[in-house]
Amino acid sequence: MILLKNVTKSENCFTESGVCMLKVKDGIFEAFEELLKEKSFEDITILDIAKRCEISRGTFYRYFADKYELMNYGYIKKSNALISAYDGINMLKNNYLAMANYMYKKESFRKIFMQYGQNSLTDTISMTCNSICRELVLKSGEKEISDELSDAIEMFSIGMAEYLRHWALNGYKVTPERIAVAIFENIPAKLMKYL
Repeated sequence: MILLKNVTKSENCFTESGVCMLKVKDGIFEAFEELLKEKSFEDITILDIAKRCEISRGTFYRYFADKYELMNYGYIKKSNALISAYDGINMLKNNYLAMANYMYKKESFRKIFMQYGQNSLTDTISMTCNSICRELVLKSGEKEISDELSDAIEMFSIGMAEYLRHWALNGYKVTPERIAVAIFENIPAKLMKYL
């Protein structure tokens, strides 16, 4: 059980640095992951999550609009941690492997992928990949992204997200290593030259 009631009641919880805020958000996500081991995504309520970490529903809503936003928070947090360590093209390949391994070990991701549409994990993966690719291109010294490159990034991002969803929904039948290699080898040539 994730206990957050003492953290959220402390005087300095909502500091400008956001340290306490991140602890609370992380704790809420941990409770959510625990619940996904017991119930399907559809069956988990905000009240279930709040009870698991001994906070009120109001406190939950202070941090997240709904469980979809919470689900996406977990993915984005992990992605940002991996990308912040980016140090060239080999690091990118290793990051894909690290993310595939993380998803493979977390049954919660498989269950979450069953949700589809707006605010889904698939959409979040696609948008996150798109943002990261754009950021890496601009960090390479490009002043702007051409329409042609933008299209390549968009196609790659959507394809990667759908590929990961397909992998999860089919029970992770191939290894994370194979997934990471397939993603890496399918980065468009137009994008690869910036990485």
